[in-house]
This record gives sequence, structure tokens and C-alpha cells, in this order.
Amino acid sequence: MKKRYLISVVCFLAPLVFMFFVGILDEDRSFSSSENRELSTSPTLSLSSYLDASFMQDFESYYTDQFPFRETFMSLSKRYNSIMYPNFLLSDDDVISLPPTNINPTTTQEGGDSPAPSTNSPTTDQVDTESLQGSMIYGGRIMEIFNVSDSTAQRYANVINALYAECGEPDTYVLIPPPAYTLYAPENHINEKTDFDQAMLVVSAALDGPQLIDLRETFDDRKDEALYFRTDHHWTARGAYYACNAFLQAAENMTLPALDTYQSGTRDGFLGSLYRAIMANQASALIEKNPDTLEYFYPFADAEVITYSSAAMIDPLEREVLYPDYNADTNLYCVYMGGDIALGKITTQTKNGKSILVVRDSYGHAFVPFLIDAYETIYIVEPRYFNRDTNPMELGSFFTEHDVDTLLFLGYPNMSVGGYWDTISYYLEQLLP
Repeated sequence: MKKRYLISVVCFLAPLVFMFFVGILDEDRSFSSSENRELSTSPTLSLSSYLDASFMQDFESYYTDQFPFRETFMSLSKRYNSIMYPNFLLSDDDVISLPPTNINPTTTQEGGDSPAPSTNSPTTDQVDTESLQGSMIYGGRIMEIFNVSDSTAQRYANVINALYAECGEPDTYVLIPPPAYTLYAPENHINEKTDFDQAMLVVSAALDGPQLIDLRETFDDRKDEALYFRTDHHWTARGAYYACNAFLQAAENMTLPALDTYQSGTRDGFLGSLYRAIMANQASALIEKNPDTLEYFYPFADAEVITYSSAAMIDPLEREVLYPDYNADTNLYCVYMGGDIALGKITTQTKNGKSILVVRDSYGHAFVPFLIDAYETIYIVEPRYFNRDTNPMELGSFFTEHDVDTLLFLGYPNMSVGGYWDTISYYLEQLLP
């Protein structure tokens, strides 16, 4: 009897001991390609972090992210779901609610010329994550629920006003895409906590000089088209086209050519960031069977794309406008411009003397190619890659030095005006003197 108990104890403890030593000896991973996000790093123990319990919270996140064979277990879980739920179906009226997940929303790294964004992004209004509503699956689509935050929207408008003044008050535009949730979620799910209209009211009232481009009616009229991916938090190139067209009509009194006149292509089998965030949920088996098709459209004019990692522009690296054969094993959204770019200069064959500086996040990847047929010179700045201490950039000085005409702010709505964990305003503030 004792021998049987001993064998049971050994069988129970042996895997735990094995995993413990593997966890100690295994090298920490910094990035998860399957989830497209930065993984937690080992926290530093201090008296303050011990007393406020933040060390244990950070250590729990670190251990979860660095668990041995984590990617293998996630892959097995996905395989299990596909076997156990081969006929998992939802009607058009079914809604699956999911808790908030940090999908590292603006990161689409190619692993090229730019440093990873800083993860230290304090906000002036710390969001109560328990009050955040998460994601939903509805009609074969995964959507992050937009969480309105008046203070975040006000802060965003304030920092844009300040940057506008630093740049000498040029023609300045603000483009905030309506979240997919506001277009495709059931109407009874939209309430005062998730009302994008409220965020737009706050920004519109607070902007002093810059012009807000309102896309709500444009997108609502065309929501039957594929404006957003069903498995990813980004808009599609089609959604970016309509947004760019609305911007150019306001800023340049011009209209882009009809979309069906562009040379185009598609990539099938795209399962994006929102899918990767719910891989452990049984509904992922249904989503996996119906992946997105990614469209891309070539601009009519030729263009040279040069990227840099700092405002000094001393480390040029060539990029392409589109990467139609991009490796689908990583992040297919990088078909658009190859992924994140800290700073870029695009010189086009649209010889009209016009120039623009676009301050944007990864939503700009699909958007910027459509500007090539409207501007001779395009500068693109990703604010997350700059900070005053290690990689400074003063947007006003840069704008003036390069004699730019027009300034455009474009960004992911949940981080610009929504109640997300971090806000893009922190990074925009780093561009001020």
C-alpha cells in the first residue's frame, strides 16, 4: 500500500519539479508571435512593490507569460477546440461576451528597423480595469467593446492642441475611426459606457484649431462592406480607403480614384489579433474555420520609402509600400508597409509640391499608401517609438525643419479616446518640448 502511495506522490511531483527547473533554466521570451504582443519580463522586487502588492501581480503576469512550453500548450488547446467543437455553431443573434484582454493593440512589428515601444506609459487618469467591458463575438465577428472615457478624450484633444501650436498652427486634421463595435454590435449593447458619439462630442468641443474628420456617417453607410477585419482589431485597406478619401476631400478638395480602378490583390487565411486573444475559448474553433481575406491596393504613383529609428534620420533603411508575399506565420497585417515604422519619409512621383506629416499608429499602415497619389512628400511618425529620455523628438521642430504643409493625427479609437489601459496621449506628450 505504501509503495502505491509513493508511486502516486512521485508521479504527481515529478512533472512539477521538471517544469520548475525548466522554468528556471529556460531563457525568457520577449515577444509572442502567435499573440502579437510583448511578453512580461521579470519584475524587480522593492520595498514599495512588496508593500503595495504590485510585485506579486507583476510576477504572476511574468510567470504566466514565461510558463515553460507555453506556445506548445496554446497550440494544443487550439487543436483540442477544433476536435471537440467541430460543429460549434452560432446563430446571427447569439452573443458571446469575453473579458478584457490586452492585445497590445498598436504593435504590428516586422522585426525590422525600429526598437520595441516602451511599456512604461503612465496615464493621468488610471483606468479601472474592472469597469472595462471586454470583447464580444457576434455574427462571426470578434469585436473589442469601445469603452468611452471623457477624460481620455479630453486629454487627447489637449495634447493635439499643444502640438498644433508647436508646429506653427498649420492645416491640421484629426481622424478617429469609428470602432467596429459601433457598426456591427447589436443596438441594445450600445449604452452610456460604450457610446462613441460621446467621445466625439468631447474631442470636437475641445479642439482649438485642428479640424475633426467625422467618419461615422461614411462608415455607417458602407458597413456592409469589409471595413474592418472580423478577426483583427484593425480596419481593412477598404476601410482605410474611405477614411483617406474623406480626409482628402476636407484637406485638399480632391477625391481618390474609384477603388475598383486600383491594381489589387488578396491574401487568404488571415486570423488576426482578436482571434489570437480568444484562442483558449471554444468559440475560436468557429472563427478559425472562417478566416479573413486581406485586400491590398497599389497606389498609382511610384514611391520610395525610407525609414529611420530616430529624429536625426542617420540610419536609413529602405522599405516597400506593400509586401504582398509577407510571411503569414507572423502577422499578415504587415502586408501593409511591412509593419511598424518609427519614422519614415516617402518621396512619391506625385509631383505637386505638397507635403504632409502623419502622426499615427498601426492603423496608418493601411492608410498611408492611399496618400501617395495626393502628396509629393509624406512623413510618418509613430509616437510610441519616441520619448524624451532615450529617443527624443520635438514634433514642432521637425515639422518646421522639413517645411511640411499639413499635419494629420490618426489613431486606434480605443487608445485615443476610449477607456483603455494605456492611452496614446502619453506618447504624443513625449513629442512636446
